[in-house]
Amino acid sequence: MQNQNSSQSLGTIEIIDVHNHIFPDKIALRAAENIRDYYGFSDMEGDGTSATLQNLARALNVRHFIISSAATKPNSVGTANDYIHEMTFADPIYIGLGTTHAGFADHKKELVRVKMMGLRGLKIHPDFQGFPINDERLFPAYDAASELDLPILFHVGDENSSLSEAKKLRFVMDKFPQLTVIAAHMGGYKKKAEAEEYLVGTRAYFDTSEWHNYLKPDELLDMIRRHGIEKIMYGCDYPLNSPYTSAKALFNCDLTEKEKRLIFSGNAKKLFRIDD
Repeated sequence: MQNQNSSQSLGTIEIIDVHNHIFPDKIALRAAENIRDYYGFSDMEGDGTSATLQNLARALNVRHFIISSAATKPNSVGTANDYIHEMTFADPIYIGLGTTHAGFADHKKELVRVKMMGLRGLKIHPDFQGFPINDERLFPAYDAASELDLPILFHVGDENSSLSEAKKLRFVMDKFPQLTVIAAHMGGYKKKAEAEEYLVGTRAYFDTSEWHNYLKPDELLDMIRRHGIEKIMYGCDYPLNSPYTSAKALFNCDLTEKEKRLIFSGNAKKLFRIDD
């Protein structure tokens, strides 16, 4: 239950939302519906456009949305990264993450380009992209990301696939100890037990995206406190979810004011070096 004496409100607390996907307007709805259908969502709160994302957040104090795209083919990596860069250049509310693909020819060269474009990390979605997190073809990318200090946001825990298993991410973390890892969906999406076995208590950051669709509030709070409040960041996973709906669900959990400040923006500021 929210503390009634709190000086914070949902509309005033500063938010950096670390998990969003937007698409060019002409393909946005189709792309969003493909995501919806893959996960079997009966309802989807967004349409994949930038305008709708910002409209759904108009009652919130959003400082930045972190946006990303995952290239489904090696030859679309450059295009995906260019689009995210264009969106961050066009609107300073956006901070971008690049991507790569296991079949891409020169990870190091592209990650240097990602860094030079001002993107702050990478997004990898093994299930959509069609390769496991621990695919050896990605090892040069993990080396380069470690060297360039580019955090990687991983989708983790699909129940329909073994490609994004938490134990595979743990293998990568152990093999690349300098790699900064963000495990989406509290480290496990619909595989909570695997998240707890392999990721809770490790150095990985978690984002809170989708938590209200698969965890009870007390389960979320237990995971947060066992993992470490300084490694939790707020995310909504637009277009599947509205930033307002997701923020409200988290804000109403029994968190202290300090914990809310850290989750909603403080931890992301530190990780992504946001000082504007």
